[in-house]
Amino acid sequence: MNEKTIKKIGRVRNDGRWHSRGSDWGTPQDLFNELNEEFGFTLDPCASEWNKKCDKYFTEEDNGLKKDWGKNKVFMNPPYGKVLKEWMEKAYNSSLNGATVVCLVPSATDLEWWHKFAMKGEIRFLRGRPRFVTKEGNWQQTFSPSVIVVFKSSLREGHTNNNSQHTDKAKASNQSGWEASGDADALRGKESEEK
Repeated sequence: MNEKTIKKIGRVRNDGRWHSRGSDWGTPQDLFNELNEEFGFTLDPCASEWNKKCDKYFTEEDNGLKKDWGKNKVFMNPPYGKVLKEWMEKAYNSSLNGATVVCLVPSATDLEWWHKFAMKGEIRFLRGRPRFVTKEGNWQQTFSPSVIVVFKSSLREGHTNNNSQHTDKAKASNQSGWEASGDADALRGKESEEK
């Protein structure tokens, strides 16, 4: 393998998404709609003008990491890669201050941020990989599976998920339609599975 190829592979792996177009990807609308129906989002802290999901949003220039998220209901699809730890820390800390934060992140159980922050939230596994959209309107998939991590404002420091609680939540999330497939253009809810 030549040096150029090795560097390219390193960039892709560090970014966390299997692509070469940066990390500005839009959340699949069906996935957002389903979560929004449950939570009623009021803030998107990781947005661009073209992919914002809420009326109130922060762009990269605004730097949502430095903003107060208040008591908002936050939908967070952060940039993947090395900065993800900072976003998860901000999400968790914002929940301690009254925000409810719903995060769409990779299932990266081998990384420090997962154990330090994600494990303190409610984890909902997605079946398959979401199909994100680029600014050009193309679909892209992540290199790794994704999960939904929910930090409710009632969660506090020291909260841990025990295994039986975690397993029950994962089963419940799969039964309630938290399913994304690389072969399907949209989420399939429980009612479509029963047909």
